Amino acid sequence: MLSVADWVMHAKATEIEQHHHNHEKLRKKILSHYKEMEAKDILEYDKESDEFYETNAYDDYLHAKFIEPYGDGNFWDELIDRLAARDLINTIGIEAFNSLKGIERGMEIAKLRERYANEFAEYGLEHIKVQYDDIVKN
Repeated sequence: MLSVADWVMHAKATEIEQHHHNHEKLRKKILSHYKEMEAKDILEYDKESDEFYETNAYDDYLHAKFIEPYGDGNFWDELIDRLAARDLINTIGIEAFNSLKGIERGMEIAKLRERYANEFAEYGLEHIKVQYDDIVKN
C-alpha cells in the first residue's frame, strides 16, 4: 500500500520540491519495521543510501497488479473525459462551459462520455485519427 501510494505521489515528480517529504519520512519509519512485519522477502534495506526498497520481484508484482491497471484505466477515463469536455465546449461555447456549476458540467459531460466509452471499449484506438491542419500536402 505504501509503495503504490509512493508511486502515485512521485511518478510524475521531476523536481525535489515536488516530493512529499512527510510521506517519505512516514514510509521510511513504517518500513524500518520490515523484519518485525515478516516482510524480509519483499523489502530490502540499503545501508549506503539509508533507504528501504521493494525487491525486484515484489516491485514487478506491484506494477502488474496495481500500477499498470490503474494507468490503463486512468488513460481511458482521462481521454474520454477530455473528449467529452471538448465536444461540450464546441457545442455550447467556452463561456457557457465555464459558467456551468460543477455538478451541471459533470452531468453534461457524462451524457457525452457514453459514446466514447462504447467506441473505445469496442475498438480501442483503432479509429482515432489526428487532424493536422498545418501539414502541407505534396
